[in-house]
Amino acid sequence: MLNSIKRILLNGTGFVLKKIALERINTAKSNRIVLLKPDAIGDYIIVRNLMNYYIQHPSNKNMEFYLIASSKLKTLIDATDKDLYKEILYLDNSITSKFKNLYRFYFRIHRLKSKRILFPVYSPTHEMDELVMMTGAPEKLGIKGDWVNKPEGTSPKGKVKYTLLVDVDAIHGSKFNHEFSKMKLFFEAVLDEKIPISKPALPATIVKTKFNRIVICPGSAGAYKIWSPENYAALVDLLKAQHPQFSIDIICGPGEEYLGEKIKAQTDNFKQLLNVKNISVLCAELEKCDLVISNDSAPIHIAAALDVYSVCIFNGSRYARFVPYPAEITDRSLAVLPPQVQEKMENGNPEYMEYLYRNLTGENINSIGVEEVLKTVNNVLLKIA
Repeated sequence: MLNSIKRILLNGTGFVLKKIALERINTAKSNRIVLLKPDAIGDYIIVRNLMNYYIQHPSNKNMEFYLIASSKLKTLIDATDKDLYKEILYLDNSITSKFKNLYRFYFRIHRLKSKRILFPVYSPTHEMDELVMMTGAPEKLGIKGDWVNKPEGTSPKGKVKYTLLVDVDAIHGSKFNHEFSKMKLFFEAVLDEKIPISKPALPATIVKTKFNRIVICPGSAGAYKIWSPENYAALVDLLKAQHPQFSIDIICGPGEEYLGEKIKAQTDNFKQLLNVKNISVLCAELEKCDLVISNDSAPIHIAAALDVYSVCIFNGSRYARFVPYPAEITDRSLAVLPPQVQEKMENGNPEYMEYLYRNLTGENINSIGVEEVLKTVNNVLLKIA
């Protein structure tokens, strides 16, 4: 009953806010631009320097910029990009799960009276698509994504009319670009010029040197992405036996502490077990290592942005869209896949490659053997040496 009432209230609120949004198009502030980037940590790291390039472009010299982003990014943005924005509005569960807070957030966005909103997301949700409309910005710039936005420029639920809906796949002539390439093509279309940026980047805080340090990050947002703690413990033992000159640290994020404890129960061949809740601290830790070993998660993208070698252990889901990075972006990003996935890929079936790129595979990540991961890690360590 309560959920039904909440649904009715939200639908009513949506109608009122949509009406206000349409009315406010003619009262928009001519110098206010909103960037909407509400997705995961890795997604923001992939696109952040392209967003910054857009903000600092001469054509935007007199503009004020506002960012809507996930609250998980706050410490990173505070440390790197905060000064670029007039105001940053953070989204989290306390806002999206409560009617009163969501209502207030919508009106906060309305009061910006922005001239333009940019939504650099390839696979947006219906809710975020609606948020674009709620801003009331007369100029709405987005990406013709893989399932939400229709070719004619509207989304199936919110009927959001975009001023510019960039077909990043058609521009490049390929449907299998890495996410960074998609975002770069979007901003190039918006600015109508080539952007001289070739890869994601985070600001360096130390002089690059050899650290003789390996960091293992065993967590991830999805259970299907997590290689078992038993496998990681066995890998730690083999690495220490074969490469005693390297110290090994294990870093777990919020909610991942149990993985570190399970590894700790099976091996003591590592130096530190760190539970890191602050994303900017995680970036600082990964900057001070030679190699990151992780599941498909934010540390892989942080490593790429910091020019640190990485080995990603993953089941092949959405292969090449996010990981591994192609050589033209970075040659320091490697991946280990289940043997059955690797075998099908080597057969060169284009239909299977498209399936991998677009879907979650359902393959068992723990079918990847410890020796197979060790082989890839050893190849990387040879390059580092």
